[in-house]
Amino acid sequence: MTYTHHDDQSPALSIVIVNSDSASYTLDCLDSIARNPPDLSYEIILVDNRSREPCLPLVVARYPHVRTFVAPQRQGFARNHNLGIQHARGAYILLLNNDTLVCPGALQRLLDAAHAHPEYAILGPQLRWPNGRVQHFCAYRLPSLGSYILNHLVTDPGLPVGRVWTRLLEWRVARRRSGSVEGVSGACMLISRRALAELGPLDEGYAFYYEDVEWCRRAWQTGWAVGYVAEAQVVHIGGRSSAQVRVWAKQQEYHSALRYFGQRRPRQQGIIWAAATVGFFFRSLGYVLAEALTGKTSHARATVYVWHWLLQQRSQLGEPSANRGRTR
Repeated sequence: MTYTHHDDQSPALSIVIVNSDSASYTLDCLDSIARNPPDLSYEIILVDNRSREPCLPLVVARYPHVRTFVAPQRQGFARNHNLGIQHARGAYILLLNNDTLVCPGALQRLLDAAHAHPEYAILGPQLRWPNGRVQHFCAYRLPSLGSYILNHLVTDPGLPVGRVWTRLLEWRVARRRSGSVEGVSGACMLISRRALAELGPLDEGYAFYYEDVEWCRRAWQTGWAVGYVAEAQVVHIGGRSSAQVRVWAKQQEYHSALRYFGQRRPRQQGIIWAAATVGFFFRSLGYVLAEALTGKTSHARATVYVWHWLLQQRSQLGEPSANRGRTR
């Protein structure tokens, strides 16, 4: 099987990885690629997000062929990955979280699917937790205002009903076959250079969350499709970066939701604020009660802080969200 390159010296695949204070995960990810490389030529581009712990010297010592770059400042998912994309030379570009482990054959199966289905602008693999369970967000329907409200009030995994709902979604996705889907996870996304030229890069107005969702929506709006490849499997440890800065992550998720829904209908921002505020109130109450009954520390302090912070955001509705909280 042959692939069209944009010049004779280009690799078939460029793998873009971002490291942010998690060198051990990055090294494990690179190890998994070395154990399970694609059959075709590839390059690895590593962007370091001004990490507070050394990473690049460790990577260069173990993998001198990796092309490394340092972000100009601490910045979000979209900006860091766009920096890597700017330096990519491959006919296909893979955005890969550093807290992932590539399984045997995964990269080649993604490339094969992209070649067999040129209508797909973006493709994603089946993502699994380390315990083997399928992650439901590796193939999903694009969110609506209704699903956002429902998630905050009922189906959030932090709520009892939400945990049951998440297991149901995992069960459904585990049985899903390869094919067209509305969206795939930014933890591992393959995009063709031809599609990238038409869609453009990730929207840097998003600091964290919804960048991948918006990209998939943009693909559909531009006349492309999005593909899910169940035969390609990647272990996604998940949440390691956001766990280190839990409050910041929740704040950025809220800002990103305002941007995603507000770009089309600015009046929806008030509804988003109300749903997030009520949702975090009930989650805060649940965590506080759980800590009081069990004596075990959970996420009560962080959740209460986010709820108080949301109350203060009411006065900022209607302001551009692109300039809010990009760094951490």
